[in-house]
Amino acid sequence: FHVTVPVATFDLRKVELTPLEQRKLTFDSHAMVTELQSSGLEKRQAELVVSALVTLTTANMDIVYRDMVTRSHQEIAVQQIMAHLDSIRKDMVILEKSEFANLRSENSV
Repeated sequence: FHVTVPVATFDLRKVELTPLEQRKLTFDSHAMVTELQSSGLEKRQAELVVSALVTLTTANMDIVYRDMVTRSHQEIAVQQIMAHLDSIRKDMVILEKSEFANLRSENSV
């Protein structure tokens, strides 16, 4: 059971981190079917079990890869946040200077 919580962010971009062909789990499905058959399942039952396993594994891997980030993408996000913070700092300095100038003009009158 996987619950996701929306996160408030700015400048959110959808980026495919890993190509689809690299996001595959590889295993010998025929060997798995054979193993299940040797345990007493009929061929069709064994194939259905393996098919369900592949479907579930693929869905889980999609969830995992959706939440992953590469180091370069993380560094880009940090740089964007730092630039945003610098902008806020500049706005605060301008606001402080303007308030100080207003107080000075009020006191001089």
